[in-house]
Amino acid sequence: MTAMPFKDKNNIFAHLETLSDYYAMDPEDRKLYDSALRRSRDYYATIESAKVEGRDEGRIETNVANAREMKKLGVDYLIISKVTGLSNDEIEKL
Repeated sequence: MTAMPFKDKNNIFAHLETLSDYYAMDPEDRKLYDSALRRSRDYYATIESAKVEGRDEGRIETNVANAREMKKLGVDYLIISKVTGLSNDEIEKL
């Protein structure tokens, strides 16, 4: 039988069980746990940051490609700028 059989009914009880397990650790185990937790959080934060950066780079590349195509078709720079968010100078350099 689990120590807190009612934890499945309310998330707060699961959280409390986790806290009680944490504080039941000896200080050295708690240090190791905290260190592992920090590494894990840092890793996931780095991954999320890379995802956001990749999406941003993809949007920029797509906007540049679209602007290049619109420029080839003779679309007015003002329209290209509104659609892609690129400046007139950026469009001119394409």
